[in-house]
Amino acid sequence: MAIPLEYNSCLTEKALDQAIVDYQAYQKAVQEQERQRKEWDEETERIKEEKEKNGESFIVEERQWPEIEEREFLTKLKKFVVGLDTLG
Repeated sequence: MAIPLEYNSCLTEKALDQAIVDYQAYQKAVQEQERQRKEWDEETERIKEEKEKNGESFIVEERQWPEIEEREFLTKLKKFVVGLDTLG
C-alpha cells in the first residue's frame, strides 16, 4: 500500500527570515495606524469643543480604517509517499 503525502512546509531559513521581516512591517503599519487614529480623535475632539463653545452643533464624521492583515508564511510544497508492505 502506498499513500501520497503532500503538504506546505515553512521550515526553511528563508521562510523564517521573511516571516520576521513581514512581522516587523505589520507591527510598523499597526503602530502608524494607531498614531493616525489618535491624531484623528484629538482633532475631532478639538473641533467638537470649538463648535460647542460657539453654540454650533457638531456631527461626528465616521471614518473607516483599513484592516491590516499579517502576511502568510512563505511555504514550499513537500511531496512524499508513505509505503506499507506486509510479508508473510
